[in-house]
Amino acid sequence: MEIAKDIHSIKLFRNRAFLITGKELTLIDAGFPLQSRKIITFIRNIGRKPEALSLIILTHHHIDHRGSVRAIKKLTGAKVAAHVNDIPFIEGQKHAHDGHRLWWVRLLLFILELIFKHEKVHVDIKLKDRENIGDLTVIHSPGHTEGSISLFLMNKKILFCGDTVPYTLGKLKSLIPYTKNHNQERESIRKLSKMDCDILLPNDCRMVLKDGKSLLQEFCKDTINT
Repeated sequence: MEIAKDIHSIKLFRNRAFLITGKELTLIDAGFPLQSRKIITFIRNIGRKPEALSLIILTHHHIDHRGSVRAIKKLTGAKVAAHVNDIPFIEGQKHAHDGHRLWWVRLLLFILELIFKHEKVHVDIKLKDRENIGDLTVIHSPGHTEGSISLFLMNKKILFCGDTVPYTLGKLKSLIPYTKNHNQERESIRKLSKMDCDILLPNDCRMVLKDGKSLLQEFCKDTINT
């Protein structure tokens, strides 16, 4: 699905990835493991070669966002970029189930890591807050994970917000249990609400194709500030 010129949504199992097309291709997140074929097929179906994929940017380290990165990197030679705080989780030195969450969330994350323990991957590019990578500006938005990021495409007023912004069923909902630090996430959403975005693109929830900034500001007023 083409959301805007050169911006594509790829529907995956339980979430989506985003593809930015140009002379080279940039993929934002890669879904669960075993989704690489679907992503490669999508690239071919829009008339591009998989080898044109030069960069994969991860919004955070959870397995439903990085699960197919290892396979895609092997197929295309693309470089992988992520925030410096999440790199130890992506490369396997730290574990997602550590930390203060509900017991069933920690258990689920533990099981997923055990099943997909071979999907760790080397990160080639270390990202930090407010730096640019191509036309995208990195916005460190911690809370969901230590190194969660959003990516702002200023020339199109598009904000790729990973799992930081919980939008579904036509409205923003309360913060989600997989988040590691809800106080940090509240601050991150406040920061994102100041971005001049029109299109808001979460990975796991419904996309906002207009008035994204207004929706975020209303969420901050009605939910976060109460």
